[in-house]
Amino acid sequence: MAAGAGIGGGILFVGIFYLILRYSSSLAVPLSNFAIFGAFALVCFLNGLVAGMLGAGAGTITSFILVEMKLNPEVLTATSALIVLLASSSTAIQYLLIGLVPYAKGFWFFGVTLICFPIGKLTLNYLVRKYKRAALILFTFAIAITVSAVLMCYNTIDALLHQSHKNKISQFCN
Repeated sequence: MAAGAGIGGGILFVGIFYLILRYSSSLAVPLSNFAIFGAFALVCFLNGLVAGMLGAGAGTITSFILVEMKLNPEVLTATSALIVLLASSSTAIQYLLIGLVPYAKGFWFFGVTLICFPIGKLTLNYLVRKYKRAALILFTFAIAITVSAVLMCYNTIDALLHQSHKNKISQFCN
């Protein structure tokens, strides 16, 4: 998207400013750059808005923008992982502060993550070095996002089907 907006968007906006609106070429190019930057900022804003409304992490949705920017897969996954870490940590702290942390489940998931993360990371690093394909990182990331989306849809449908009629919203949000 960003690469396409940079080249294709530049051609589109310069054409609009120069040919249709009759601006000079010295003014059309800076206006085109500003319009592309504004469009990218709008996409990022909408990204955050959609992530917040759907409950999907900003790191997950931001990764699609980073893929379109043609970032190196290692940089892309590291950036997305950092965003997910920051967002999930702040959410966990918020739940902890208002007393909604189920400690048994929290410690169980922490333990599973502590064990499985290094195993997955080392396995993926080994496969990338063995096959010399950094795209394996993107495929792994895409599979994780797909599984998350399917499970989120399942969870939502299950919550909608098994809730009582008098407390629809409160049960759905819990």
